[in-house]
Amino acid sequence: MSEINKALIKARADIHNPHFDSENPHFRSKFASLKAVIEATIPVFAQHGIAVVQDLQTIDGGIGCFTHLLHEAGEEKSFGPLVIRPTKPDAQGEASASTYARRYHLMTVCGVVGDVDDDGNAASQSAFKSKQAKTKARGAV
Repeated sequence: MSEINKALIKARADIHNPHFDSENPHFRSKFASLKAVIEATIPVFAQHGIAVVQDLQTIDGGIGCFTHLLHEAGEEKSFGPLVIRPTKPDAQGEASASTYARRYHLMTVCGVVGDVDDDGNAASQSAFKSKQAKTKARGAV
């Protein structure tokens, strides 16, 4: 087994979910900020000889996040990209998409949870409302 895999197994055993230190006012839910995710994961990886590097690239009009785990023995594992499309085509929209991509990609690579699991209800409600609006629009013609 490679050195990075051995270190990754040990690090993942020591990593715990980050604290929910932020609140989403739209959904009235708490979540872990990028800062909280970094504080819960990066030091643990470092204790096991792993550095974490995230790389952002523009991909098909979105922000693509790659996460690289670099082991002190010279081995590397790379994950990604996770592509998030900005909601607005301006600096704030791109910065928000970058933060979101980094936070979710790091949580995925580390196997941690940083927000409330609503069992897909928010996504289902959005899809349901969108379908209702399309149905109403067709019926109004």
